Amino acid sequence: MITVRIPSALRPYADGQKEVTLDAVSVDHALEVLTERFPALNPHLYDETETLRQYVNLFVNEQDVRSLQGGATPLTAGDRMMIVPSIAGGVDAAPLQSVDHATRRVSQAIIIVLLLAAYVLNVIWLLAAVAATLTIGALASRPSFRPIYGGL
Repeated sequence: MITVRIPSALRPYADGQKEVTLDAVSVDHALEVLTERFPALNPHLYDETETLRQYVNLFVNEQDVRSLQGGATPLTAGDRMMIVPSIAGGVDAAPLQSVDHATRRVSQAIIIVLLLAAYVLNVIWLLAAVAATLTIGALASRPSFRPIYGGL
């Protein structure tokens, strides 16, 4: 017996099952047995020509079957097979910007030092300046103390 992990997006078509155990000798055979047991899964796994859909990824014991023997990958008792559909769609987005984690840490350190100084020296205007700088940074969607960090 092998265990087939059903992703949450496909569970409604597999009677809500999270995992299914079945007897199969290969990945293709496991999918055949699975779709016989849950016919509603078939159109989500296969196209009109009964070819596995391009966005369906299969893993056996955490290895992509494409790097093994594909659908002919043999299965033995105790193997775990996972069906992982690719998720795509949405709108074209701007490329992701890299995050400078040092800026965040330096900004946090500056805030702590300034707030401690405001508390110890009992300087209300310093507290107000920190609050204003943080508010402006939040409204501008960028680190508040980046100009100071850039000068270090």
